[in-house]
Amino acid sequence: MEYAVDRRLCDFPGKVNANFNITNIKRVENALDKHYKAMLRQSFFWKFHQVRRMQFSGQIIDNLLLRLLKSENIDELWFRLGDNKVARFSFMEFLILTGLNAGNEDEVKPNIQRSKRLLNKYFNSKTTVTPVELESTFDACTVMKDKYKLGLVYILETMLRCKHHKTSIDLFCLDIVDDIEVFNAYPWGCRCFMDTLHAFKRMHTIKGSKTDRKYDIYGFPLAVQVWAFEAIPMLADKWDIRKDWTRIPRMLNWQATDIPTAKDVATILDDPQLEVYTILTPTPEEMENVYIQGFYIPARVPDPILDLYLVREEEHSPTAQKSPTEHQPSPSSPPPRLSHIPSPDIRQSCTTHSGSNVSEDLFERLNSQSTSMEHRITSQLMTEIRHLNKKVDEVIEWVRPLHYTDTMAPETTSDRVPIESDRMRDQEVNMEMETTEIPEF
Repeated sequence: MEYAVDRRLCDFPGKVNANFNITNIKRVENALDKHYKAMLRQSFFWKFHQVRRMQFSGQIIDNLLLRLLKSENIDELWFRLGDNKVARFSFMEFLILTGLNAGNEDEVKPNIQRSKRLLNKYFNSKTTVTPVELESTFDACTVMKDKYKLGLVYILETMLRCKHHKTSIDLFCLDIVDDIEVFNAYPWGCRCFMDTLHAFKRMHTIKGSKTDRKYDIYGFPLAVQVWAFEAIPMLADKWDIRKDWTRIPRMLNWQATDIPTAKDVATILDDPQLEVYTILTPTPEEMENVYIQGFYIPARVPDPILDLYLVREEEHSPTAQKSPTEHQPSPSSPPPRLSHIPSPDIRQSCTTHSGSNVSEDLFERLNSQSTSMEHRITSQLMTEIRHLNKKVDEVIEWVRPLHYTDTMAPETTSDRVPIESDRMRDQEVNMEMETTEIPEF
């Protein structure tokens, strides 16, 4: 297991500059009138209003960075914790925590009509717009409808996709926000996730003779912090920051008002007895939510070492030893609704999993995922077929009057002479009756 960062960095204190502002959603709300305040509360952003008071800890992020492992997959973060245990932060964990839409952008973008109206009107058709310029334009805007749209982009770009104050925002957001429904339904989850990984994926090393480390983080780093609370229970126990167990997405279950020191965090993460959950998996309740059902699974590169931790037997689950009625969790321990997989010891992993067993387990998982995707695709195809049949019927109804004038048309339906489109439609009906119906999943 090889670390992804220069281990000499551990000898120097780190300072994390967080460019996101979780309170900006409240700022936007206060600037809107009653009508648009109500619209904001119906948007996908509003759930983040409830975590605006959570205190961000750069020390947790920095200590995780120092324990980052090299991985074959660019969209996964793996950390070495405690006495040779590992934990993963991937797109799935990000979605479970944030509840952001996780659909496939490549399937959605071709159907979106982009507009340069806001860019032309408020930014003089510029090719770059910084967060500072966006903020000042939002404050100065007097057209409430446009102010609301600029506010949506402002929240997205400064809270969920934060960047350096001199870096341009994603102008694509301005292009599609004119259609508010499309903007709210767009799968922003992937972009927010990849922005969040930026600080972990770039090179961190010693520069010159400096004895301190300073760096910026982007995206939505608060999600990584909350993930640490979920995956490393001792972190949460130390500051008693869980306030609920049942809210979805899971980020809403947490509060944090204290800022731990770097030494406190390091002591916990290096504890030989540290309990670590390697992955977080969605509960049945979470699986019913749209953001999980539409989860787009990116292609993974096989990682012969880290993939061992994705293959665990069900009996290793912390809730598998007792039934839900028998399990009485303490205030700081996960209740049965939480689905986690504990991390094994790295030194034991290669001896407790033979190559054949790993292959069989991986095959079963892939087969299960393939079946699930097949069911989902079949359901989508059936929906498209029904829509297509409806369109065909509408076209036939529209074409029918063109074949008859008022004088030529039969006086009664029963006397009407069938036309070619009628015969075609009858043939289609007969074919549908003879075809075995495909069950929907």
